[in-house]
Amino acid sequence: MIDPRIWVLHLLGALRIIPKGMKLVHEEMAETIKERPKAKVTIGLTAHTDAILALESAIVAEDHSEPIFVNEQQLRERYFRPANTFLFVVEYTGKLVGYITYDVRPDALYVTHIGVHPTYRRRGLGARLTHFMRGRYVAHNSNRLVFVVPDTADAMIYFMSSEQVNWHGYTAKQFGNDIPEDHYAFVKTKAEEAIPVA
Repeated sequence: MIDPRIWVLHLLGALRIIPKGMKLVHEEMAETIKERPKAKVTIGLTAHTDAILALESAIVAEDHSEPIFVNEQQLRERYFRPANTFLFVVEYTGKLVGYITYDVRPDALYVTHIGVHPTYRRRGLGARLTHFMRGRYVAHNSNRLVFVVPDTADAMIYFMSSEQVNWHGYTAKQFGNDIPEDHYAFVKTKAEEAIPVA
């Protein structure tokens, strides 16, 4: 059974109603669907280091969140060297404006972070990154994508449940696999089906 909170978010989107403090993703992205941004997703390189760190600073300042990339050394050691960890960036109008990171594990590809520069949000770039991940099934011979999100991240939960992204949401208890109790797991499979839930 899908968590009722996910269904509520879908219903609110359909009715064009939005909880206080959140923006309506469906409406704001409608124009984007008509004319998709010319965004290019490429693998993150050491040459992108300065741009990635600047992007992360802008995201942290806007969202009041903890930085994912603390410094150049941490970025290189965590995302450029390990064989099972990948970082891709999205360029829009010639600027690096977003990123997505994921780990390759035996049971799935686990998306660990998605970030888009505050100035370039509501342009379909986050959806572009999540859709890009579907092409990674073949690259890594995997059948499933998983993105674990804290239950306090209302905007990200709404985004992952939106019509433009539409990953299947589960509570930690439903999903299992030892994810923290205060997190949700959003899942996409190669067959675009929800995973069976016990």
